[in-house]
Amino acid sequence: MSAPTPEPLTPDVALVRLRQYGERTSTWSTATYNDGTEQVLADIARTLGAEVTRLREQVRDLAKTVEYFAQQSSRRRDRIAQLDAELAARPSRAEALRGAAEVLDALPADATSFDRAEHKYRGGAAAETLRRMADEAEAGEQR
Repeated sequence: MSAPTPEPLTPDVALVRLRQYGERTSTWSTATYNDGTEQVLADIARTLGAEVTRLREQVRDLAKTVEYFAQQSSRRRDRIAQLDAELAARPSRAEALRGAAEVLDALPADATSFDRAEHKYRGGAAAETLRRMADEAEAGEQR
């Protein structure tokens, strides 16, 4: 019959045992125990226990940092979606230029500055320029 296989240690149980070993051997001396091997092992146990504690604290701090950045990232995604929606609701450059051309076409002639024919000519030329710019803007958006 073989000896029963011991259950593997969990990290928490291993840490408790390391600390117990470090405490149990803290009063030993090399005069009492051979060449000091037990004392060195106790020092190693204390050092490893302290390192485990330090690393656990660091992991907790890092988890908090990750959570913070995840929240910030979520807020930024929400803000980007909001800005995208606002941008989609705005008229395109071509639509804005065509709207300005329509406004120029609808302006009444100002009799004090020039006659109606001249107004239609200048306003019409500006409106045509705006329409041409709108066509160019649309062509650029499709690329």
